Amino acid sequence: MSLSQVVKRESVDMNRLTNNRAITLISNSIQVASGMGVATDHPAIKCMQPIQEDLSVLRGILGREVVLSERKELDEERDEDFVYIKTMLQAYVISRDTSKKEAANSLLTVFNTFDINLEDMAMDVQTEKLQKVIAIWEKSEHKANFETLGLSADFDKLKTSSTAFIEYDIARSQEKKEQAPKARDVRKKLQKNYLMWLDVLEGIANLNNDKFCYQCLSSINTYIKEQKAYLKSKATRSEGSDSDD
Repeated sequence: MSLSQVVKRESVDMNRLTNNRAITLISNSIQVASGMGVATDHPAIKCMQPIQEDLSVLRGILGREVVLSERKELDEERDEDFVYIKTMLQAYVISRDTSKKEAANSLLTVFNTFDINLEDMAMDVQTEKLQKVIAIWEKSEHKANFETLGLSADFDKLKTSSTAFIEYDIARSQEKKEQAPKARDVRKKLQKNYLMWLDVLEGIANLNNDKFCYQCLSSINTYIKEQKAYLKSKATRSEGSDSDD
């Protein structure tokens, strides 16, 4: 390999990349090296193995954190049960049946005390207020009101969906506490090993005239440049936004 073929690794501020972009960059780099058919005992391949392990761990942790859609589904089910009861109570308020009218008014008084507006409240606030309403509705006089209105089964359904939401949050919180190591710690280690690996590729390529390391780093540089350009573009957009103020 002649001096004109010396390869230098590109650099990018990894800390400014999102988890997805950092993972994509590192994953693409690994795919480049893995797809070149070099022997597994090559020093550069051996140095790559800890990166693959860290990458797998980070993906696993981040995968467990992406559970908001499940939480939203449980919240929607709880909301549907609550809205149904509220709607039925409002309908019975104008009933010609005095006993049903009184039962509905009694239950609605509890609801109105806490002023629950599902559209404007955060999920945690909804949970707190809804549990207070349910606790009062659980009293014998209110259970009798639900029986009068034929809504006992619907009240039980609301309690079930509300409990499911709370238990999900508790389990999710416990899982987060038990997760070790933390995502940020794994990513820090992953980035360190990745950058060291790039240094190894550069060193072996230039000092040992290693064709594999040269071609591998040259290809990886393309991916690094893409992320570098993204950060530059992002910074430019941010500066433009500030100048408009």
